[in-house]
Amino acid sequence: MRVEKIHNMGNHLIIDGADVESGLLDDKRLIKNFLKELPSIVDMHTLTRPKVIRAKPKKWDTGGVTGFIILSESNVSIHTYPQEGKFYLDLFSCKEFDVEKAVGYIKGKFNLKNFSQRLLKRGDYEKEI
Repeated sequence: MRVEKIHNMGNHLIIDGADVESGLLDDKRLIKNFLKELPSIVDMHTLTRPKVIRAKPKKWDTGGVTGFIILSESNVSIHTYPQEGKFYLDLFSCKEFDVEKAVGYIKGKFNLKNFSQRLLKRGDYEKEI
């Protein structure tokens, strides 16, 4: 089967944050506002309101806040671990977006100094499956 570009040439930004103030990561209102604001920062459009829940600690993790928003262009998700000072974020879009603008906003919102950033190019392929 021949597959040609399923999406447009999109970006998938992955950020793993560390050494973040636990109060920021445990603040459901802050996470909700973050999910509302980020799409417009990178010229995307929301289809839903943000969904933000608190995950209680389990045997395998320390709990935290998880948030998600569906966009016309795809989605944003974030999982925070306040006790560990960490978060894991995905911003996926089926269109190109200003990655530096997104990273700058994220860094400012979480006072982020220690993080890793990866960018996957999505949909820009032609191959056999």
